[in-house]
Amino acid sequence: MTIATGNTGGVYYVLGGGLAQLISNNTKLRATAAETGASVQNIQQLAAGDYDIAFTLADTAPPTRCRARRASRASRSRSRP
Repeated sequence: MTIATGNTGGVYYVLGGGLAQLISNNTKLRATAAETGASVQNIQQLAAGDYDIAFTLADTAPPTRCRARRASRASRSRSRP
């Protein structure tokens, strides 16, 4: 299992390393933290299947689910009398 983090001087790299260690020490999985170019690259490579877990800033993560939920709620409220 590979965790996409950020550059080695950043917080996400440290968090990813700690998460990888917890996973490796407490499960049958072997996890590693990967140094990356940060959020945008993490999202792209997660979608491509290069990583299993990816850290990203909230404003970088694709809001697809949120938009789908809002559209669904709006549709339901319009159909009510």
